[in-house]
Amino acid sequence: MYRPANCKTRLAGVVLAGGLSSRLGQDKTRLTLQGAGALDLLVDSAQGYPFFLQVLGFATWRAARPMGAGVITRDQAATGLSEAEGEIQSMYTARIAAATAAELEVMLTLAELGGDGAVKRGELANALGKTTQQLSDVRARLLDKAIVTEERFGFLQFTLPGFAAFLLESAA
Repeated sequence: MYRPANCKTRLAGVVLAGGLSSRLGQDKTRLTLQGAGALDLLVDSAQGYPFFLQVLGFATWRAARPMGAGVITRDQAATGLSEAEGEIQSMYTARIAAATAAELEVMLTLAELGGDGAVKRGELANALGKTTQQLSDVRARLLDKAIVTEERFGFLQFTLPGFAAFLLESAA
């Protein structure tokens, strides 16, 4: 498994791509990344979130297609990242739009307290002037909507990397 030296998240997967690509004009299995730079950029930008890696990889694929040289460069990966940013922001926006006023209040407080990191439920409840029991219904709805996750007992964090910063910026 390839893992960039500065990557803290263990990321493993299988890439299923093959056959003659009518869009690329060559066998996908022959496409390579030029050096580790392009792959490092994509993996680091995904921040350990598999779906982001898929979005970033597809956008990079689209950016590399016109070259048809069988190599994805770091510049093409950077172009792909730029193009994928709009799709990722749409995901953030959809989560905000799906939230009720009570959920949005909890989300904003969670973002202020922990950013993308985990926050103790009790700390979150205190910041909102509520008990953890009063927070439980909203917490359950945010978990059901996959906006937050409980990585370990008693701690909440956002499921999407970068969502906290986007949420705070959108609220400003």
